Amino acid sequence: MISSHFLSVLKTLCDLPTAPLHEEHVLGWIAAFVETLAPPGKLECHFDRAGNLRVDHVVPDDASAKAGTEGLQRGVSERGRRKLVFEAHVDHPGFVIGEMLSEEDGLLQAEFLGGVKPSCFAGAGVRLFYPDDASAWSLAVVTDEPKRAENSDTLSCVLKLRKPGQRIPAGVIGMWDIPDATVSGEYFMARVCDDLTGAAAMLCMLDEVCRRGIREPFSLLFTRGEEIGFLGAIAAIEDGTLATPVERASWSVVGLENSRALPQARMGNGPVVRVGDRTGIFSSALTRFIKLCADDLADAKPEFHYQRALMDGGTCDSTAFDAAGFDSAGLTLPLANYHNMLSEEEPCSSEAPRTGEKIAAEAIHLGDFANLVELMLQVVIRFPAYTGDHRGLQEQFRSRLSRWADQLYATARVHRKMDD
Repeated sequence: MISSHFLSVLKTLCDLPTAPLHEEHVLGWIAAFVETLAPPGKLECHFDRAGNLRVDHVVPDDASAKAGTEGLQRGVSERGRRKLVFEAHVDHPGFVIGEMLSEEDGLLQAEFLGGVKPSCFAGAGVRLFYPDDASAWSLAVVTDEPKRAENSDTLSCVLKLRKPGQRIPAGVIGMWDIPDATVSGEYFMARVCDDLTGAAAMLCMLDEVCRRGIREPFSLLFTRGEEIGFLGAIAAIEDGTLATPVERASWSVVGLENSRALPQARMGNGPVVRVGDRTGIFSSALTRFIKLCADDLADAKPEFHYQRALMDGGTCDSTAFDAAGFDSAGLTLPLANYHNMLSEEEPCSSEAPRTGEKIAAEAIHLGDFANLVELMLQVVIRFPAYTGDHRGLQEQFRSRLSRWADQLYATARVHRKMDD
């Protein structure tokens, strides 16, 4: 179902602490992991002004290589073809500690960034992770239902330390007190799946490109602050991290996400080719291209499964790229316990570790993850054939008309009588 190496990447990444605007542990690990790879081309990493991480797989251009020059460009070869980017955000709803209200009583003021219902908080445990050591943490509990201040995007709450007398510095981040990632049957459960499993899929795909020696250029973009309004993606667009405004239409951005499982997109039925989200519909040409890649995989490999659906439970970064003029599409892993809010609708929910009454581990299906990586590889391999439009489909339509034209026009008797 999934290799031990893929599972190791998935578990390691999803055990790291993260919160909106506090993604340094995850981004640092990703950058270090990329440095261990040996690609057929060349890997280039850089952080943009907003702290998003861009990784480019660069390959020599054939014509330039024959001329005896290196011919390397960041993210693409010099063949002038379209550019392919996979994108995932690396934050997750979480706490950021403010002032110490009472060291003696162990009371802390905290802000919660991200979309979780206030009714889920009271009595739930929180792990506080220190900036100098990702593995060290203290335990607290949410004392009451949080409040949202007027004109604020954050929830304000009070945490009580399990062991009073500690001094917790401002800026420490907190995540729900859920055990490290574990596997239960076919399911992977962790404090955070959304969207670190998407980021992990990108890294596993890159690892496979290196292992298989796939000589195709593409880029990966790991963005920040999605849970508080797509901030990293918007900054990447405005700052030209990928392309200038006039170049955007030639860049195809495939957003990787975790979306709440829906009746039309169930866990275990494969990754979802996401037609759109709550806000918009994505590029029909790019979505169809990904679907054709998935269809070919399904024909070649009986164990490969995928789904195609409108995932309208929320809005994702792909919409931000689409609105800015990029060729944009989405791939999604169906998710149980979205944003850690316990939902009894999925079979695995009863097994998910919990804290409090309404907070639980998020979960994905391991088969969905493995098939997502395989689909991304297929997209990379076949991307040189993608034209960015429907010219192939148009040719199919014209060909069909050509085959039937004589009979179509010869049988248009009713219309001729009406004209007479």
